[in-house]
Amino acid sequence: MHGLQKSPNTRWKVRRNAILNECGRHGARISNVAGSVAVLYSFYEYFADALDVDKALPADVNFSLSPLIAGFCTGATYKATAGPRVAALAGTIGLGCVGITNAIYLAIGLPQGATGFLFF
Repeated sequence: MHGLQKSPNTRWKVRRNAILNECGRHGARISNVAGSVAVLYSFYEYFADALDVDKALPADVNFSLSPLIAGFCTGATYKATAGPRVAALAGTIGLGCVGITNAIYLAIGLPQGATGFLFF
């Protein structure tokens, strides 16, 4: 969208080049964010597994607490510099995303993480 708006000419070749330039600029930023979030999530999930936080749950519960904790901590850490309220909101969003993904896995009947991240 930005490439089409910033295009200095209406010719297709110029517009295509403007679109590719904008994709290169914004794509790098998005991929850096995604990579940082993935590393944070992996770290927090490993740490929660190492502490064995799932012992706090009853034996008949079908889900793990580690991914939920990792989702909350990832969001809170990623937005920690924006203040405690924003960090808590981002942590809650992270917890919600992981919780929804786990609920979908549970509804389908797949073990958590059996097909990779978000069914891929």
